[in-house]
Amino acid sequence: MASSPGLDPVYNLSNLSRTNGIDAAVARFDRVGNSDKGFALELRKLLRVPNVLALVVSSGYDRLRLTLERELLDKIPEDDGAYLSSDPQNYLSSISKEFITTIATYFSALAPPTSVSATKYTQHNFNTPRVVVVLEAVVLIAKNDTPSTGFSWDASRRACDELGIAYPQTESEAETLCQDLLVGEEWGLRRATEFYLETLANPEMAQRIKETTLLVVDRPDPSEFPPRPPVPPTTAAPTNAVPTPMEAAEEEEPIAQIPVKPEAVQPYFNSAPEDFGAWQIFISQSCVSDLKKFHRSDRKSFNIIEKKIVELSTGFFSDSNHKRLVGGGNDDVAILEAKMTGDLRLVYRIDLYTDSAMQDDKQCIMIHGVFTHAQFDHRLWDRVSRSIGQSGQDYRNKCNYRVTPRDRGRGYNVTDPMSWPHDDKMMEIKSTARPEFSDDEFLQLHKILALEKFIPMSTNVFRSIMAEEDDNLAYRFKVSPTETQVIAFPSSCFVIGRSGTGKTTTMLFKLLSIETAHRQKGSKIRQIFLTQSHILAQRVQEYYAQLFGTEQHGYTKIEKSKLDSTGLVNLDEESDARGDLPAKYSELTDAHFPLFVTFNQIRRMLEKDLEIDYSDRYSGTSKRAATAGKMDFTEVGQKANMTLSDLIEGEAGVSARDKNRVAMKASLEKAAQQPFVTFQVFNHQYWKHFDQSLTANLDPAVVYSEIMGIICGHEDTLGTEGGYLSREAYLNLSSRRYASFANERSRLYSIFEKYRALKLKKGAYDSPQRSHSILDGLSRSMQKVDYLYVDECQDFLIVDIKLLKQLCSNPKGLFWGGDTAQTISLGSSFRFQDLKTVLYNEEQNEPLVKAGKRAAVESKTFQLLVNYRSHGGIVDAASSIISLISQMFPESIDELSPETAVVTGPKPCVFRGWDNGVVHFEQFLFGGEGAKGDFGARQVILVRNDAVREELRKELGEAGLILTLLESKGLEFDDVLMYGFFEDGAAQDSQWRVVLNAIEGEKNVPTLDGRKHAIVNTELKNLYVGITRARHHCWIWDSSVAAEPMVRYWQSKNLIKILGPGDPIPPLASESKPEEWHSTGRDLFRKGLYAQAASCFAKALRPDEQKIALAYQKRSDAQAIDGGPKKRAAFKLAGAAFMECADFVAVDSEKRILYKRAVDAFNEAEESELALIALSKSVDETEAAKLLADKGQLDQALELVRPKKGPSRVDAQVAKNIIQKAQLVFLQSERYSEASNLFAGLEAQLDFIRQHGLRQAHKAVLKIYGLPDVAADLYKIDGEFREAADALRTSGRSDSVDLAVRAILDGLWVQGFGHDLGQAAKLLVEDIRALKTNGLPLKTRDEVSGFSNSPVPVPQLTILRRSLCLLL
Repeated sequence: MASSPGLDPVYNLSNLSRTNGIDAAVARFDRVGNSDKGFALELRKLLRVPNVLALVVSSGYDRLRLTLERELLDKIPEDDGAYLSSDPQNYLSSISKEFITTIATYFSALAPPTSVSATKYTQHNFNTPRVVVVLEAVVLIAKNDTPSTGFSWDASRRACDELGIAYPQTESEAETLCQDLLVGEEWGLRRATEFYLETLANPEMAQRIKETTLLVVDRPDPSEFPPRPPVPPTTAAPTNAVPTPMEAAEEEEPIAQIPVKPEAVQPYFNSAPEDFGAWQIFISQSCVSDLKKFHRSDRKSFNIIEKKIVELSTGFFSDSNHKRLVGGGNDDVAILEAKMTGDLRLVYRIDLYTDSAMQDDKQCIMIHGVFTHAQFDHRLWDRVSRSIGQSGQDYRNKCNYRVTPRDRGRGYNVTDPMSWPHDDKMMEIKSTARPEFSDDEFLQLHKILALEKFIPMSTNVFRSIMAEEDDNLAYRFKVSPTETQVIAFPSSCFVIGRSGTGKTTTMLFKLLSIETAHRQKGSKIRQIFLTQSHILAQRVQEYYAQLFGTEQHGYTKIEKSKLDSTGLVNLDEESDARGDLPAKYSELTDAHFPLFVTFNQIRRMLEKDLEIDYSDRYSGTSKRAATAGKMDFTEVGQKANMTLSDLIEGEAGVSARDKNRVAMKASLEKAAQQPFVTFQVFNHQYWKHFDQSLTANLDPAVVYSEIMGIICGHEDTLGTEGGYLSREAYLNLSSRRYASFANERSRLYSIFEKYRALKLKKGAYDSPQRSHSILDGLSRSMQKVDYLYVDECQDFLIVDIKLLKQLCSNPKGLFWGGDTAQTISLGSSFRFQDLKTVLYNEEQNEPLVKAGKRAAVESKTFQLLVNYRSHGGIVDAASSIISLISQMFPESIDELSPETAVVTGPKPCVFRGWDNGVVHFEQFLFGGEGAKGDFGARQVILVRNDAVREELRKELGEAGLILTLLESKGLEFDDVLMYGFFEDGAAQDSQWRVVLNAIEGEKNVPTLDGRKHAIVNTELKNLYVGITRARHHCWIWDSSVAAEPMVRYWQSKNLIKILGPGDPIPPLASESKPEEWHSTGRDLFRKGLYAQAASCFAKALRPDEQKIALAYQKRSDAQAIDGGPKKRAAFKLAGAAFMECADFVAVDSEKRILYKRAVDAFNEAEESELALIALSKSVDETEAAKLLADKGQLDQALELVRPKKGPSRVDAQVAKNIIQKAQLVFLQSERYSEASNLFAGLEAQLDFIRQHGLRQAHKAVLKIYGLPDVAADLYKIDGEFREAADALRTSGRSDSVDLAVRAILDGLWVQGFGHDLGQAAKLLVEDIRALKTNGLPLKTRDEVSGFSNSPVPVPQLTILRRSLCLLL
């Protein structure tokens, strides 16, 4: 890596990375530093590369200490006296000033060592650059001097404001401030320099600097790589299918703040077995299953198969190993066999794969499986051969080409693989279209050529095949050249692709490659895969675990069971359902990574850290952020996790800040109960309250999306006071870019104002509000991750994107994948262009970029255009919709090249000319009047809304799965039937006619009006999502006039098949096995579709899971009710249902969650007794006791902590904290006897009382323990003489009356007597008169009599009596 100009090569990072490289650099710096001017010159050069400077100084601090102190600290006066004789302007031109400003900026990108105060560290990093700016200004003021070019008075005033310093107005004020800035305790630059030198000397900091500096740039020397082998290769084993991302940073651009580096080029998969030859072998997933079967049941055949694969890898293509079964002519690609024992044959073909450097397209062997003669369908494989051949003549020629065999001796000839320079065009996957194939034949081809994955054979793959217990392992598979580029790309990128094009695959493979490389090197790295969908996050996490297990060969039965043990609970709702996640983001450790989470889970952890209270103002407030600036996550990690013992430490030793934190926790608990406005809440609880004149003819779902995605989630809302666009700003948005309500903006904004007012009244909050609130509280010192992968980013708001960007410290570690054609997520209005713009602006405004410390990172955009999930029939119809959107509404979608499929397939069928009545639909669906059937578990009927679903349900009963279009997003089915899409949609017949503009030669078509036809844009995206839910068949039942334009458009392109009442109807309904219904039910449950999930569980014969799903549905129904007795009654029913489910569930974790759901439901129903019953039945008694204590139910908590029978199962520390809290509460509420039972004895209780300053409790407890005289003394000190007398009188002592009278007389001496008696004194006199004083000494009786009867004024008698006492 090139160094800064003029800098000695010893400081070159590649040299520093070598053995003794750092020692050599320290030695040079020490040697130069001992010369008169050498130090300043050398240091100024190093200041251009601050990471190298920090590395050298921290690594050699002991050796350099004296020089550093002499050259840096001696430039600053030590005290006020020295200051008076020095010139501050000399400091501003010194190397000391340059050093401290550079180090402050560098340190601001690094976390502090654990032994250094995080608060002090953050304050110095924040203050130091600003102090220098202010010092420059006050020196000018003090000297009444003229500023130099480039100086900014505004910047100095701004720095003063940020520091909280009053701006000097006079020369005298400026001189005083100069002194404070140089040598003051709070701002002094001398103190700051000392702090930075001490921190550089810290061994932990030195290690951190070393890791972050050298890991960024550490990469193998190119000279260490062997030269590229000639073509064709002879003996070198090939690289594997997909490369690891490689380091591509410019050498002159060290990025000091990036804590990890992209990996150098290396094989992406485990290496091939040692006895393999030059041919790369890929085996299909079906072949893996075949090999496992033979390994278990026929070890002899397995050994023969293994030997045959090894022979093929060496290129031993004998007549029996390389026999053509079908194909091999000019129009197809040969399907080959390798004959083995008996009737077995290995079926394979020669294909091409692109090497990791994207330089060569090389021949490889693709093994499809092990077949017997009877199993091999010649007709099917002939279709496979001809379909593959449609990729083009050049591709066919290269697959069928063979290098002349080489003689290895003894008649053993081998053929080497051939390679050619990489050809992007030739390697593109092209859709096959053979008209002589039937629909079923196309589906067979699709399974073999598109859905089948091919795995590069490696040592670990062989091991996993032979490990009989590892049936569920997953393998990384061969991907396309474009996907290879994405995975290998060494910097941030955007990946745009439609459903099924491999976006998630490229993310996961990239994440896995980086994770594997770092683990092999023993280094730590933090990566997050993040999405909105819990189903997706969970599936990717499971897939990652399986992949990682295969590659590490460390996957065990325990780990597998961990994946399968997830209970049927709403895991997307609460973080405690994931036992591996902490409550706070700051509590994440290296062990949690790589982390697969939803955006909701990340936000929940951040909200816990920031103690956000949504009741406080418009957007929720971190009270610390509001009072002390941005949130310091280091401090959070160290101090914010208050326990119950923290709450009861009393006045002594507890700061006001800690007390305030306790109050914040209570506020946070309150916020957790506040209603979150989902679309369901908006639809059921808000929409009906808006004026009908505003909502007429509007779809609440579209309005909700506009409010959340544009008014509250737009880029321009960032930094606004309220977190939303003003009316003027909203009205002025581009009508082309934001066309949905272009003609209705004023009306829409009025709805928003009504919504916001009602939301504030309810104390509720929504999704953009959460992101705004978190952004308000975040600080740069929070812990960050090294790589962030955001999937389905079209479901995010721009404010969400801004928040996510803050989580990643590595500007080259951001991966954004999505598809704007699928933007029907409620509350989203997304384009990749907007994402690019926001991230570009963010990168340009990065401090290091603005300071010139590093170049801005430009993210690359990739397009994935091959759809593997669906066949060409589905893909072509969906692509035609994208083409329409791009043509008519180009600003609303990212422009992509046309999408293709691997194999064509059945075209979507549109049923026209049928009566749209439900009864006729039922007859059509199941085949005749009175016939009953069922759709299968992999089939679905999609409708536009709940009303249509209910209408269908009345006629169809429970036959078939019926979902709304919105509910189906993120799900896939073999067959999709779209019912009444156009008829029940939001666009009118006349609006749909605008589509006819896309048909060449069409006449009498309406002119496109972006505002008038904006709804068509939304409807086209909805149509796209519906069609792309299908893997095999898509049927559209709609004979409405509204459907006619799209039908004609599709017909003009020959993309659909029309079926009328007289046409043969394909079989629609199918049967499914119970396990298939169960799998579908779980997917639906995880997506929150509880009623539909319950129906699937019923068909799966899983009554318990059906009851659980119905319990969740009852809760959803209750949540939809807008307050009042009905809502409470509904929640009570839901709570009872959860209790019933918890009673029969066997898994402890699931039982605990169901009880918690019951508690929450009963609390909503205001049924506190039932809620406590649910808590008491919790399996986890520790958690139950904590919840009871937090809710103030200490008596019930103590019953668990100190049960009457048997030992307590509550955690000892939790039990201790609860007891201490109960001790405090009972004493404060005068439950003294109960409190006494919680202490080991009187001394322990009195120590506790004294510690917490509980004076009244102190006196009361002394009385209970029979120490009335001690209690009376305390009463007297506090002026409570009647209480003192009462304590003495009831003590049971023989002189109790005498003592009581004495106490009263003492009170009278203090408070007075006679005609002017105050109320307190009168009460004391009445007490004396009530006492039987006959047995008292005469002197005491006289004193009592005098106080009781004397008419002498109080002051005079008081003086007289006291004088007499003195005389006596």
